[in-house]
Amino acid sequence: MNFIVLKKNFKDEKLLKESFMQIFGKQLSFDDKDNYLIIYHDFKDVDDIKNIINALSIDLSFTPFAYYSFKTKNLEKETSIAINLLDNLDSGIYDLKSAVISSDNVLNKKEIFDYLIYNEGINEEFIKGFINNDLNISKASKNMYIHRNTLIYKLDKFYNDTGFDLRKFKDMYVLYEVMENK
Repeated sequence: MNFIVLKKNFKDEKLLKESFMQIFGKQLSFDDKDNYLIIYHDFKDVDDIKNIINALSIDLSFTPFAYYSFKTKNLEKETSIAINLLDNLDSGIYDLKSAVISSDNVLNKKEIFDYLIYNEGINEEFIKGFINNDLNISKASKNMYIHRNTLIYKLDKFYNDTGFDLRKFKDMYVLYEVMENK
């Protein structure tokens, strides 16, 4: 199950819900939390979701403050993280990675970090070891005493599950900042 969180800054909630129902079909459910509308769905195409939200915001005349998930490990926890992140972001359409990167004032860094590394085979020691070896796979695998293919597997799995590619400086820096300042 995936979800979209929309900040309620639109005039006609009923029309918005009907529009989503027409686009996604009957595989939707809705939930209201404070100033947010949460739309649960099974749609898989991320680019289409962003385009749909943009199109609806133009058609229904609202500024999108939206968060979408596409690989949710814990629906309730990520929904909570999404709402907290959207409270500190400018208008836009975000996933977890882009929301963390765009947010200057992340209040729940420990919760985000714990959510990202949960069941990923990656912990603070792994991240620091990889950083201390200059994000170099060969050097890190040798100095961390793990097989090179195991290291690559963990990095690939983490990227597929979270969207953060720890081999890229920007992604690693963001994760490191969240980890160090939690």
